[in-house]
Amino acid sequence: MDIIKKNGKNAMTLIEILIVITLIGILTGVLVKSLGGNMLAGQKATAKLFCTKTVKGAIESYKVTHDGKLPTDWKGMEKVISLDNEAKTAPKDPWNNDYIFVKSPGGAATTAPSPMEGIHGEGQEPQPVAGYVLIMAKAPDGETVFAYHR
Repeated sequence: MDIIKKNGKNAMTLIEILIVITLIGILTGVLVKSLGGNMLAGQKATAKLFCTKTVKGAIESYKVTHDGKLPTDWKGMEKVISLDNEAKTAPKDPWNNDYIFVKSPGGAATTAPSPMEGIHGEGQEPQPVAGYVLIMAKAPDGETVFAYHR
């Protein structure tokens, strides 16, 4: 199969160039949309992992050094968790917002909150429970990533 030569030179027509550019644009759009959904899912997983693992360990360390008492805010946990700001306030979630720390309303819990950890849609906010600390992050799509820790 020979390449068509015009005036003795290899050439592509304007229409061929436009078709190639259009195809590249369509493929790029599909790829960006696909990766965007995966990015949000990854950020939610990171936030949940932080809530359920990192903070849980920090709260357990706090309880050991404070006679079994629960922390009341992030500042109280500054020795057991890395607070990367001068004010020693909440660490940042994957969307660069502060994680929300809801202290126990007091009293003793008769049963563990259900579910212990998870992701809830908008309008299904987890509530503070006596004897538990609630850690939350709000995803851009309205979902709340949270975990309770005793």
